[in-house]
Amino acid sequence: MLFCFSEGEPPRPVATPPLHQTKPGTEVRFHCDPHSSTPARIKWSYGDADSPLPEGVREEGDQLIVESASEELDGEFFCSATNDFGTGVSNPVKVEVTEG
Repeated sequence: MLFCFSEGEPPRPVATPPLHQTKPGTEVRFHCDPHSSTPARIKWSYGDADSPLPEGVREEGDQLIVESASEELDGEFFCSATNDFGTGVSNPVKVEVTEG
């Protein structure tokens, strides 16, 4: 009898911290852990899992960097991770800009 086992599954990415409260103009960083048993490619998005990042926001490895926090960036960022077995999307993370 021949058995065929797949030794992997799609990633289950986790983005942290879930909320980053900061003052205007501050740099903010989020981290994405792909939670993948095989190598995974990480991609960040804004608004939903398929939208591009806004100006002033960039990816650097598994990090998302908001160069200067502002109310215009009020919204949700998502981390997706893709490996040979599929793609997973994290729960959203948010920047909350506070005065004072």
